[in-house]
Order: sequence, then structure tokens, then C-alpha cells
Amino acid sequence: MHGINPYRWAPNADCLRYLRDSTWLVMEYKSYQTIYMPVSQAIFALTNAVFGNWVTGYKIVYALFDLGTIGLIIKLLDRVGLPRTRVIWYAWSPLPITEICIAGHQDIVGVFLLVLTAVLATGRNRPELTAIALVAAGFTKGFALVLLPLFARKFGSRFVHAAIWSLIVLGMPMWVYLPKFLFGMQQYLQNVHVNSSVFYWLDQAFTPITKYHLNIANKIGQAVIIATAIWAAWAPIRDNRDLLRRGFIVISVTLLVVPTLFPWYLLWVLPFVALLGRTSVWAFVLFSLVVDLTYTFYLSMQLYWWMPLVEYVPFYILLFGQYVSWRMRLERSARESAGVIT
Repeated sequence: MHGINPYRWAPNADCLRYLRDSTWLVMEYKSYQTIYMPVSQAIFALTNAVFGNWVTGYKIVYALFDLGTIGLIIKLLDRVGLPRTRVIWYAWSPLPITEICIAGHQDIVGVFLLVLTAVLATGRNRPELTAIALVAAGFTKGFALVLLPLFARKFGSRFVHAAIWSLIVLGMPMWVYLPKFLFGMQQYLQNVHVNSSVFYWLDQAFTPITKYHLNIANKIGQAVIIATAIWAAWAPIRDNRDLLRRGFIVISVTLLVVPTLFPWYLLWVLPFVALLGRTSVWAFVLFSLVVDLTYTFYLSMQLYWWMPLVEYVPFYILLFGQYVSWRMRLERSARESAGVIT
């Protein structure tokens, strides 16, 4: 809003001293370069132009994006042939209420764009618009960018060309100061490890072995994300439900291996719960209900030992049980089909 590229300096830079106000005083991570991506920055600027520093104004904007997401989910339910009433898995979940309308987290902008991507992808052939929407979602938080190979597999060269141009144009403020953005991201990833799942277990496993345990855990997590993205894009996509299922798996795996899983990160998979039939619904419904136990940290400014157990053990047990049940249904269906053919 002052004509300064937000990627150029950290908020505590001396040259920005004249901008300090009451908002700056309570800001966390003042010494970090911003990790918020260009589309998020644009939404921040537009909202600031309307509401200034009035925090409730931001929450109103995010609540409107949440309502828009609910409308898009209803549209998608029609596309995949599921009852509209399934929208309650998202609309009645307490997670968007606590994390969007109360806490005011901006992830809902990216979630809205991600669901819009799915609407465009499952409708008429619009690969260019689908690419723009997906890149825009990824430029609110990088989670959505891991879906680029999957959608490129479905739409081909028209999608790829539009995605490349979208990455260049929408990311321009970040690209011109890319080293500084990457430095800020490195600061964040090295120092902020909250409520992680697989990353925590890997880190604990390698801590007695090497001083590079954090880097190793990070690299393994990144390799898992890349492998999952490649797997999702490997085979031809059968139909719209298959596209949504693979997208859900890629985003879910990403969330489960990153170093930090704040409660509001789960908003990225919550819309899929309404769209996937019975597959993995109950595990993630349960997860969305218990993930707010993370906030018990603020009772004593430390994590209680039982919190990860309550949060993750039932989730993984239920997830594994649902996977086994799903495989059994597939095998039974295959046997029945073979019997009919015979």
C-alpha cells in the first residue's frame, strides 16, 4: 500500500521504521522475510484498501470466501452425482468457523480457488482457466502447486502453457526478490515446527544418529511429496471422481509430512471430505475435530505429551481401517464382475 515490494525487506528493517505503528508492535516474526505468496499479498492489499487495519474487516472478507466455497462444493456435488446435502461435511464443520470467522486465517482464499479449480476442471473443457485458478490457489499457499502434474496429465499442453504464464505473471513480485523470499521460507521451516506428524517421527528417529536430523527429515518429506505427485499423474484419469480422489490424496500426504500442521491447514482437505463418498471421510472428519487440541499449548506454553496421541493415533487407525475396507470392496467388486463375464 506504500509502493514497497513486501518481499524486499523484513518488517524490522531500519528503512521501514517510519511505517511502524500499533500493528507492527504486536507482529510476530518481525525478523523474517514474508512467506506469504503473491495472491495472498494482493488480497491483503485490497482488503486493507477497504478496511484499513480493522481486523474484523479481514474476517468479513474471509467469511465471504468461505460462503463462496460452500456454493462451489454444492456445484461440485452436482457434477460428481452426489447429494447436495453432503455439503454439511464442510459447512457444519467447526473448523472453518474457528479458523476463518474467529481466527481470521487467509487460507480460505486458497481453498476457494482450489475448489474453483475443481469446478472448472469437471465442467466444460476450460484448461486455461483451470490453470490460472490452480496457480492462483498455489500462490496463496504452496500446497496447491503440488497438483500441477495431476492437472497437466488431465488437460495436456493447453493447461501447461497457461500454467507457465500464470506462474510468471502472478508470481512476478516474488520472482524479482526470489532469494529473499527463499531465505524467509528457510527461516520459517527451520524454526517453526508445530504439530507435525511424519516429520516429527522422522526427526526423532534421526536425532540420536546425526546432527543433520532436521534436514534429513525435511528431505524425506519432500521426496514423499514429489513421489505422491508423480504417482497421481502417472495413470490416465478415469473420471471426475478419480481426479478429485487423487487430488485429495496428494494434498493429504503433503499435510501429513510437512514440518508444521497448524489447525487451519486442514481447511485444504476439508472440502474433499464432502466430495469423495465414503473414502477417508471419517478419518478426516475426526481429525478436523481434534486438531484444535493444538491450542492447549497456550494453557502452559508447552505441548502436553498426550495431545499428539489423542490427535494422531485414532486418526491413523481409522484411516488404515478405511483403506483396508476400500480395498476389500474393490476386490469383491472385481470378483463379481469376473463372475458376470464368465
